[in-house]
Parts: sequence; C-alpha cells; structure tokens
Amino acid sequence: MIAPLYAGFLDRYGDQIAPSHRMVCERLVGAFDAYQAAEAQRNAIQGLVHGDYRLDNMLFGAEGADRALTVVDWQTVSWGPPLTDLAYFLGCALPAEDRRAHYDALLRAYHEALGPQAPITLADIAEGVRRQAFFGVMMAIVSSMLVERTERGDQMFMTMLQRHCDHVLDTDALATLPNAVAPEPLRPSEDDELAHAPTDEPLWSESWYADFVDAAQGFGGWFRIGLVANQRAAWVQVLLCGPDLPTVAVLDYEVPLPEDPWVLSTDALEIAHSADVPLRTYRVDVRARGQSYADPSAILRGEPGTPVDMTMNLVWATDGAPYKYRVTTRYEIPCTVTGTVTVNDKFYRMDSVAGQRDHSWGVRDWWSMDWMWSALHLGDGTHLHGLDINIPNVPPVGIGYIQDSDRNVTELHTVTNPRSFGANGLPLKMTLGLDPGGLTGEVDIRGHAPVLLTGPEGQVSEFARAWVSIDTADGRTGVGWMEWNRNLARQT
Repeated sequence: MIAPLYAGFLDRYGDQIAPSHRMVCERLVGAFDAYQAAEAQRNAIQGLVHGDYRLDNMLFGAEGADRALTVVDWQTVSWGPPLTDLAYFLGCALPAEDRRAHYDALLRAYHEALGPQAPITLADIAEGVRRQAFFGVMMAIVSSMLVERTERGDQMFMTMLQRHCDHVLDTDALATLPNAVAPEPLRPSEDDELAHAPTDEPLWSESWYADFVDAAQGFGGWFRIGLVANQRAAWVQVLLCGPDLPTVAVLDYEVPLPEDPWVLSTDALEIAHSADVPLRTYRVDVRARGQSYADPSAILRGEPGTPVDMTMNLVWATDGAPYKYRVTTRYEIPCTVTGTVTVNDKFYRMDSVAGQRDHSWGVRDWWSMDWMWSALHLGDGTHLHGLDINIPNVPPVGIGYIQDSDRNVTELHTVTNPRSFGANGLPLKMTLGLDPGGLTGEVDIRGHAPVLLTGPEGQVSEFARAWVSIDTADGRTGVGWMEWNRNLARQT
C-alpha cells in the first residue's frame, strides 16, 4: 500500500522535496516489500515498539516530580525491533546538524543505560539504528496521507521527511536496502473458489460476480450473488443491456439466505452457479421474472419497470492469469463467455465473447467509500483491470493489472478516471489511465445497467454500471464493464 500513498504524497508535496530526499523515498518505496521481508528474516532482538516515539509524545516532569518522563500516545504500539523507536527519535528530534554533532555520544549513552549485562553491543545498536532509519521516512509519507491536512501538519511532515532522509543518508542506510524487485503477482488457490465461513461482523458478505459483452450483437450483462450471512439474506442482481435495447433487471435484496450457497430459489427466480473446474470454468444458470426499463436511470429512482421473463445459461472460461488482491480477500479472472440468454422470446447465443468474473469475501461496507472498478479486454489479447478507491481523508488508492496475451501481469499503482455523470446519475463519456504502463484511453458508454443500494441504516449509494468500449492512445480498441459506486451523502 505504500506505493499509492507515495504517489499521493508526491502530488501534494513534490515541489518541496529535495532531489536527494526524493531519491531516498523512491529507493525505499521501490524496495519496500523486499526490505520488510529481509528485516523479518534477521535474528534481531525483538521488543515493545511505541511506534511514534518523538518529543511531541513525551511529557517531562518538573524538578522533584515522581516521574521524570511520561511517554503518551500508545495506539501504535507493536512487537518488533526495539531500535525502531531509537532510530525514529534520533531521526526527528534534532536538527540534522545537532544530531550529527552528538550522534555517537547519544548512541553510547543509550548503550550505557542498558547496563553492564546488555544483550547487544554498541556496534549492534549503531547497525540496528541504521537499518531502522527508514521507519521515519515511511511514517512521514504514510501518516501525512491518513490525517486531515493542515498548514501546521504540512510543516511537520516536511520537517520529518527532511530529517529522516538526512539520517538515512548520513548512516549510508541505503546500502542495506535490497534491490528493488516487483513482487510476483498473487494467484488464488483452488480452495479460494469454495464458499467461506463467515465471521460475526454485520456487513460480512461473500459474493460471486460475472459479466460479458458481445459487441457484435450489441448486448452485454452482469450477474452477482451476495450472501450477507449475519443478516440471513442474499442479494441477487442480474442485468442485461445494449446500445439500442432496454435494460432488463432482476433485483432482489431480501432472498432468504440459502443453506446451499450454490443454489437460490424464490417464487420469482431460480439460480444455480458453480466453479466446475476451479480457476478454469464457472457456470451460471438463471431463470427469473425481472423488469424492463426503456430509461435505465429509473432504476436509480426506485421506479418499477415492465415485467419480463429471462434466462441465462453461460459458462465463463479463464482467458488470462487469475489475479488475487494483496489488500483484501478477493480475486479477478479475465474470461471468454459462451452460452445463451433469452429475454421473453428474444434469443441470444454467445460464443467466446469477452468477460470477467470475481469472487470476494469479508466485511464489505458499500457506503463507507466511493470507487471506480473496470475490467476491459483489448483486441490484441490484453486484459485490463483497474480499481480506484476513494476513502474520505485518504489519497486515492489504485489496484489492478495490465496483462498481455502471454499472461504476463504488471500490477498497477495508479488508476485515474475523472468522473462525469449526467443529472440522472448515469455515467458519460470519460477517460481512463493506468500506471505503471502509461496506458490511457477514451471510454464510451454502450449500455447502462445501474442499481440502487440501500444500507441497513438508510444509507444510499448509486451504483452506476455500464458496458463500455475503449480506444487507447496507442491505437488499440476493446470492450468490457465499468462501475462507479457513489454514496449520495458525499455527492451533495
């Protein structure tokens, strides 16, 4: 997560960062995962770590006080290398000139205070502080992006960054960093395809999602089942649409939680789904009574449509590298889709058209953040997946991949999508940017399939979804689905 936070940090403070300090930051961010792994493997002494050990969190007693020093603000306490606190204190408590002048004496005083039976030598302390000097750099980046911005805060974080980067440079700590190596993308296991035992949080849920686009027929759709175990309910969402077609929606948020997570049935719908060959094929069979909308924005207004019967019998076959998220329990799989869909007496047959599926489980609060999600498939076999998360008072977080036709995956750090919506809540033509990879494209909306999500406490989110075409700046074209979760309380 430090890479997207650093991108926001640069956007905010980049013109205030000295070149040598920027070099320290970029070396650390590039090697961060390898650095943490290497430190975890060292047989360094472990102990209690305060985690924010600076002068602001120390209260000094007056002469004769029962306690000469009280350390406060312990919410970041952890177990780890205890020299982390010493490195952090030395890095930020003193201006660089004063630290340099008294550095050796301060380390010696620390060692002497440990007593004659100290388990580490003075040289051990110096080396441990050197290796932990990066902690202050990380804190300056991460903390500044997670708190409300103020003028005083900006000054403090810039001072922290300058002092900690100088500490890194003065101790030649950069020489201890591993080479920057992009970690291998994570891959889900076959067991991940199974249903999962819920924990006790009210908003814990497990969902299976799948979509398709048949550009030649001008027809697309998406399907989602969400099991909200602790509310004893299931969500069903099946939507179909196209450029010259009404939007068909099967929506039910009060289906009784099924005993078998792979089969749902009510008077109005019958659904079966299965990952027949784990990570390779996924099948969905639906028979349902839904609503047809000439104006898809009516769904966002809670208006009824015209009754319609529909069926879906589709198989998603994996057509790329399954991709598991690092930050949450979820994975995405690019696919081709084959099978049939009917809407009343209209029959559609799909043969290896573009599609995507995902599987997610854990606490899912749809009303705590906004996001843009995309899964696009280019004509040259490239698959794109980008997620842009917007949490209040936190810089945007980008997640996803660009994978080529040989399944080589480049993980994304930045996903940009300047939003544009009509007065009816539906998305308009917009752009998409993915980095690393430098891919940009113009997105054209081809069919709308939105839903309105109401939370247990009355929260409302407009969940705009659309199948789209994309024209990239380098001349490629493709299709796929995008979604924009927008909480109404934050739009007004």
